[in-house]
Order: sequence, then C-alpha cells, then structure tokens
Amino acid sequence: MATAVGATADDAPAQRPPARIDASQSRPGALPSLYVSLAGLQAYAAYSTLTALKGGAIEANPMVRGVTGSPATFIVVKGAATMASIFAAERLWRTTSRRGDLEATNELRHLA
Repeated sequence: MATAVGATADDAPAQRPPARIDASQSRPGALPSLYVSLAGLQAYAAYSTLTALKGGAIEANPMVRGVTGSPATFIVVKGAATMASIFAAERLWRTTSRRGDLEATNELRHLA
C-alpha cells in the first residue's frame, strides 16, 4: 500500500468493526408499523397495477414489465421486494451504531 510522503501508518484513521446491538436493546418501536404499512402499500400497488393491466394499461417500469404477464409471478416479485426491504431494515437496526451515525453526521457538518 502506498503512503504519501511523510505520512505514517499512525496517520491513517482507525478502522473499527461495526457495532452490534446487545441483546438487551429492543427493536425500535416504529419498525413494526412501518413494516405493516410497507406490506399494505405493496399489496395495493400490486392490486392497482394488475387492475390497470386488465384495463389495457402498459407497465411503465421496464424492470417489472417482464413479470406482469403472469399475475402470480408479479405478486411473488412484489412480495420478495417487500421481504427484502424488511430484512434489510432488520439487519441495519441491529448492526448500525447510533454513536457512529452521530459521529458521521458531525463530520459531515464540519465539511459543509
């Protein structure tokens, strides 16, 4: 690894592992409500899209257009996207350090 002239390994910022939430901390209270609302909105989006397609509309999203030919496949894709979002949110709240978030915000404020 190349270093700048006059720089030492001690000048590099310390790398610390991601903080883990200990077992005594519980899930943030808003998350279950957000999960339910996300699932409800995705269900309505699937319903309204399939209804519009039956009426002759064309899917505008090119990434989804290929699966709209089969309602079952479309619903599975919407469900998988919903579950992936919930899984990511669960993983993030467990592995993200609130202290680290505050430190990053503070550093960004100094850059402005």
